[in-house]
Amino acid sequence: MKDLIIVGAYFPDKEREEMLNKCIDSLLPLKDDFDFLITSHTIVPEYIAKKVDYTFYDKKNNLITDWEYCNSPWFSPYDGLSIVSTLISGYSTFLAVYRIFIGALGLARNFKYKKVHWVEYDSHFTNYDDFYENSKLLDDNTAVTYKKEYKNYETNLEWGYGCFQAINIEKLDETFLTYDENNLMTILKNSPNKTNEKITQDIYEKNGGKIYFKDFKELIDKNNQFNLSEKVSKNSMDYWTVPFYHSGEDKVFVIAWNNKDEDPINVNFIINETKMINFNQIEKFSWEIKEVGDINDINSILILVNNKIKTNIILNDENRHSFKITNRSV
Repeated sequence: MKDLIIVGAYFPDKEREEMLNKCIDSLLPLKDDFDFLITSHTIVPEYIAKKVDYTFYDKKNNLITDWEYCNSPWFSPYDGLSIVSTLISGYSTFLAVYRIFIGALGLARNFKYKKVHWVEYDSHFTNYDDFYENSKLLDDNTAVTYKKEYKNYETNLEWGYGCFQAINIEKLDETFLTYDENNLMTILKNSPNKTNEKITQDIYEKNGGKIYFKDFKELIDKNNQFNLSEKVSKNSMDYWTVPFYHSGEDKVFVIAWNNKDEDPINVNFIINETKMINFNQIEKFSWEIKEVGDINDINSILILVNNKIKTNIILNDENRHSFKITNRSV
């Protein structure tokens, strides 16, 4: 039986719909050896659906906004200071990702597929060697995933990347074959790393499961492309322009780090609707930190980047402690 390529997607605008279409077109040279399934929180247009064997549409697109359940990426501006923040995007797609991921894996099992290859829709392939190599590696492994060497000013992840991976259905723990939201939320609550990538790795390794790690750079060197949606309009406000609690000084500070724009950015933090803290002309990969004050004196922080609202944070007696543990220096 053929392996199944599953393309995970969310494309609520034409920009991302075209990414999905180009991704599918790039995979079509594999159609004699692989079947195709698109799993999505968006209805797949007919002209794309006709190119694949199956489509799975899930209307429910759960987003988590509770700080204690959101992913906490970190930035270390200098030795001795690292900052974690849940406010870069302000929400978690943890459940949204797993609904279409687990839903698709469950369908694959029901249709008797033994091996699947997960691809995210904002990928583009020109080399297909890894699909065939990974299929063979799944004979002895639960999953094949990719890691990369840490480099400054690049997207770095300690665990396997989720954009491309291979999975042996027969070796997979039941957690990834039957969607159970309560169980997933318990796993998320108990995990120190609120990210799908780390939790996915943990579930692959349950019950003695084995992961084969490959070098992500080698995949890129073959002229394959991933995470192309990083620069689309939906991510235009994913800046490292956030407040954080400095545990050593028992005060709130704000940081403006231009983590992505070629042009300088201007950032304004408006505190309690009266006090403004300004950062002007922050060059790419440059940063500045300024003090705000006692967290108990802060009730609201409105953040603007280039005169556009990024977010409005409301602090009160019920959530100040949560802010201190989820948006802080470590």
